[in-house]
Amino acid sequence: PTDPKPRFTDDGYEMSLQVNHLGHFLLVQLLLPAVKKAKEARVCIVGSVTGNKNTVAGSLVKPVADVGQLEGLKGGPGAEMVDGAKFYGAKAYKDAKALNMMTVLELHRRLHDSS
Repeated sequence: PTDPKPRFTDDGYEMSLQVNHLGHFLLVQLLLPAVKKAKEARVCIVGSVTGNKNTVAGSLVKPVADVGQLEGLKGGPGAEMVDGAKFYGAKAYKDAKALNMMTVLELHRRLHDSS
């Protein structure tokens, strides 16, 4: 979170996004066939209170997570920030954690009634 400039992975994604969200997302996608077959399936993604605006760390400690409309991802790899803004390390971390929460909510919406 303290990096002054963005660092990018070999496939072109900002490092904090890749490490703190995209890796988790990929793993879940790879496990979904097994999850859907399991009787009592569970998917857990370890998060952080910093991505939650309803906590002190998420709302009072600036910057606040805000992924906008994912403008930064619309053109594919290479964006400094998910929301399309200039890089801010602490916000990049918080945004990745917010994306994890969004992923869990969407997984629940899609899979809850089927398990």
